[in-house]
Amino acid sequence: MVSLRQRFTAASVAALLAFAGCTEDGSAQASVPATATVAADARFESVRTEILERVGAGDIPSLSVAVAKDGVILWEEAFGWADVEQDLPATPATGYAAASIVKTVTSVGVLKAVDLGVLSLETRAVDHLQVGDLTSRYYDVGAITVRDLLTMSAGVPQGFKFNYDPDRDTPLRDSLRAHGGQVVFPPGSFYYSNYSHELLELVVEDAYDAGFDEFMRTEVFAPLEMTSSYYTSYGSPDGAVAATGYVDGLPAAPRGAKAAVMRVSAHDLVRMGAMLAGAPVEGSALSEEMRAKLLETAFDMPAPRADYAHGIWRRDLESYAYFIADGWGVGSVGEVLAFPDHGLAIVTLMNGRKRDDTFPGMINAKYSALIAEQFLPGFYDQMVAANEAGRTFDTREPVPAAFLGDWAGAVRDYRGEKSGVVMTFQADGDVHVKLEGRPRTLLSGVRYDQELLRGAFVGWLSVESEPDGYHGVNVALRLDGDRLTGSFEANYADDTGEFGLPNLVWLERPAAD
Repeated sequence: MVSLRQRFTAASVAALLAFAGCTEDGSAQASVPATATVAADARFESVRTEILERVGAGDIPSLSVAVAKDGVILWEEAFGWADVEQDLPATPATGYAAASIVKTVTSVGVLKAVDLGVLSLETRAVDHLQVGDLTSRYYDVGAITVRDLLTMSAGVPQGFKFNYDPDRDTPLRDSLRAHGGQVVFPPGSFYYSNYSHELLELVVEDAYDAGFDEFMRTEVFAPLEMTSSYYTSYGSPDGAVAATGYVDGLPAAPRGAKAAVMRVSAHDLVRMGAMLAGAPVEGSALSEEMRAKLLETAFDMPAPRADYAHGIWRRDLESYAYFIADGWGVGSVGEVLAFPDHGLAIVTLMNGRKRDDTFPGMINAKYSALIAEQFLPGFYDQMVAANEAGRTFDTREPVPAAFLGDWAGAVRDYRGEKSGVVMTFQADGDVHVKLEGRPRTLLSGVRYDQELLRGAFVGWLSVESEPDGYHGVNVALRLDGDRLTGSFEANYADDTGEFGLPNLVWLERPAAD
């Protein structure tokens, strides 16, 4: 199979050279487009100059920035190209792939439904779902609440599905029934999950008695004046411009592909960030009570890869505390920083995925920190120190002895079909996996972290785009009494999209002879 990257022509290469600001001999530097709806004042000038240089050097196609303080927009500007090959400049209204920031936006919507009185945090999810939306082999799904889904403690697995061709998309409810509506861990135990918030979309639709898109546009986007953000499953608004994501200088997906659950702009996100910081620009979508609840359940951030709910982390530096909602999408990265103690919100979005050579993080995160430094002296150095410390942060523990020995059970695929699986945990630390009818293989990267056994192997699993084939499989298992439950998540990418599809797995001790 020819990969997407192998199919780019010499014309694409020429466009990339032009984007990098040079001719084919590397001699000339092109000007970088910059569109501001609120011009930067003198305090941001050094940051602005550096961003222009980075975009002009070809490090990233574009970067979009927005800053609000005490309810006033101080800077809103985009640099570079939303699409390099089409010579399309980015603007503050350009929509970038939201990735995990969509969880924050959806969580605001759920808490708005609580504000309106159509839901409560203790509402049972099944009261607003259809039979079959949420199922489990072992656990009582009737006890799972809106709060459980919001805090990713419903036992629902992780997964994602980006069909490049919208015509291949299945309705959300069908997708959830195939993968995400399976409660694979004991409810009450945290597990990072995209599907938790997708289930909440269905809950809100039923409670509000209208489509989720209509609910969000009416009750969240309109009060915040978020005019250019949208959930892609419901179509894009007239005039919407979506940034093409890039990886290693080449488009990460076919042009025009959906490649995102949601599109967000800097113009819009800074308004949500200002609300989270307690200093809304125009109106607020949430009561003060619900805003506080959203932030009080954010996870503390001991390390850059800490788990989090709502897509929000709380981070405490030496002198400052703040909240961060971030996301890594298909060729895009973005973040929102909210400082409630200072009424400050900062947004940086870029349509490239590249780390900074002088800062322990992504390029956009460096500029978020430099902007914060203009208000909070010492912030930049404190963030650098925390990020460096986070690189060595490790919560792993030895695999408990209770795992040792043989376990036998089954894997349930997206069609509901089951196949046998045997896992053997050896005293030397090796773990072997044998799928029915397939050779035994070794589980790599075995670790026990936050009561989860994790690892990966290459195995033969049925998936939707090609029913049979070898795929990378991420394993997550939790010991629950005398059984192991969890998921085998098949990860793969092809010309049709990128996928991480969980399959329910359960194992028990084999009966004694």
